[in-house]
Amino acid sequence: MGSGSVRHRAGPGVRTAQCPCSRGEPSQPERGRLPVTPRLLLAVAGWALRLLTGEGVPDAIYSMECVACGAESGATDNDAGPAQHWSLSHTGRSPQCRVFKLHAETFWRTEPCRGNPYADVEQRKPPSGVPR
Repeated sequence: MGSGSVRHRAGPGVRTAQCPCSRGEPSQPERGRLPVTPRLLLAVAGWALRLLTGEGVPDAIYSMECVACGAESGATDNDAGPAQHWSLSHTGRSPQCRVFKLHAETFWRTEPCRGNPYADVEQRKPPSGVPR
């Protein structure tokens, strides 16, 4: 088979048609089938998920919610202690409230892995503050 006569595998009972990829033209449709024209290339790129850290970024933001009545403590950065203290005080004021849900928010960032096209783009960017 030459370069223009590549054939794709088909399931049982399905005839194959000449691949249009090398000629850039659609194949002739078989009876009851639509023409096949390659239009989409799918690729897999690696991404990493990392905890966001840095100046001004809290390790976590904590708050507590009463499951019985829906009351909530205030949110605090980097310390769950005030939210826990609030839940004890809330139970002291409302003894029927004894079940609480701790909310902890953290910040995450996705970064392209080596070989990902976006990694190459980020490496070519000038550092922030540098004129172009």
